[in-house]
Order: sequence, then structure tokens, then C-alpha cells
Amino acid sequence: ILIAEYVSSEVSSLGLIIDAVAGGLGCVLTPILLRRPLPVALIMVALAALSPAATPPATLAVLVVAQRRPLRDAIGVAALGVIAHAVQGLLRPPGGLSAVWWLILDVVAHAALVGVGAMLQARASLIASLVLRAQRAEEEQGRRIAEARAAERARIAREMPDVLAHRLSL
Repeated sequence: ILIAEYVSSEVSSLGLIIDAVAGGLGCVLTPILLRRPLPVALIMVALAALSPAATPPATLAVLVVAQRRPLRDAIGVAALGVIAHAVQGLLRPPGGLSAVWWLILDVVAHAALVGVGAMLQARASLIASLVLRAQRAEEEQGRRIAEARAAERARIAREMPDVLAHRLSL
């Protein structure tokens, strides 16, 4: 019994160290995720396989990849995230939830993250195209105003000699 308690305390302290390291690495890598989404997301997903403490940064990584990269990259990272969480579930089974439900919820969560990220990417693309369209419309309006002014000046310049000649003849 004493040996079993010693082994379980060693395992739990090792798990705590792994959790602290994985969670700390996830936090340190989070700012870098915005500059290098795909490689950092892969590292975070690998950390999530080892520790539940790395799950929040890994799920954030899936969202960021879905928002900033093509959809195929986001689906790949999400699939790796599901696999990593399945491995995590095997290494540290979730209490109070069967493995099947754990996996179903994980797939749904990752699918939702990819969907929200793709929606945000599409929204950003739409806003950028609308801004570009508005800028082009303003430029076109400015060009038309300049052309109208030039045409009016040309008309006045053409009429000026006629008016002046008419007045001189009077």
C-alpha cells in the first residue's frame, strides 16, 4: 500500500509538472500565434495531447488558423486537435463522461471553431472589399467633378472670344 501511494504521488507530481510546462508553453506561444498561425497551432495541438492545461491555447489556435488561413489548413489543424484530445482522453480519462461523448463533444467544438473562424475570415474579406469599393467610388466621383470643372472652363473659354467680340462690335 505504501508503494502504491508513493507511485501515485510521483505520477501525480509528474502530471502536475507536465501540466505546468504545457500550459506555460501555450501561454508563451499565444502572442506568436498571430504572426505564425500554422506552425504555432501545430505545436499547441501537440501540447494539448499531453496536458489538459494546453487545451485552451490549442482551441484558440484552431480558431486563429480558421480565421487567417485557408479552410483546408483549418480543417487539418482541427482534425489534429481532435486526435490530440482523443490521445489526451486516453492518457487522462475525463471523469464523469464516457470516451464516446468526450470525442463527440470535441468534434463538435472543433467544427464550431472552424465554422466561426471561417465566418470571421469571410466577414473581414467582405469588409475589405466594401472599403475598396467605397474608395473607388470616391475616386470616381472626384474624377467626374474634375472633368465637369474642366468641361465648364473649356465652354467658358470658347464663349469668351464670342462675347468679347460682340461687345467690341457694339
